[in-house]
Amino acid sequence: MLFCQDIVVPSGGALMDSVETLDFLPGFALEGFPNRDSTQYKSLYGLSGAHTMIRGTIRFKGFADSMKGLQALGLLGLNPHPALHPNGPELTWVIYIFNLKRCSIKIFSF
Repeated sequence: MLFCQDIVVPSGGALMDSVETLDFLPGFALEGFPNRDSTQYKSLYGLSGAHTMIRGTIRFKGFADSMKGLQALGLLGLNPHPALHPNGPELTWVIYIFNLKRCSIKIFSF
């Protein structure tokens, strides 16, 4: 809650859009982004009297962009891909990515 208002963060990686550069530790290129609703952790952390509770994630710079790229390629989906199982077809990364993006692949043209 922010000033007694609920803040709704859409699912699907939207938290990565609010990444901030962190410069509190010289010599490290870090970035941070907020976690989802943290109010449930107030009692767990012994902070029941706190009026504001903010938790976040710290990663090396570039992490959020990398994750958004993997998500855009379709590699971070929650549903299993039908071709990825022990008895599935042999796939190269190129063919798998083209399949995920529903593109046709024509390497050789005669």
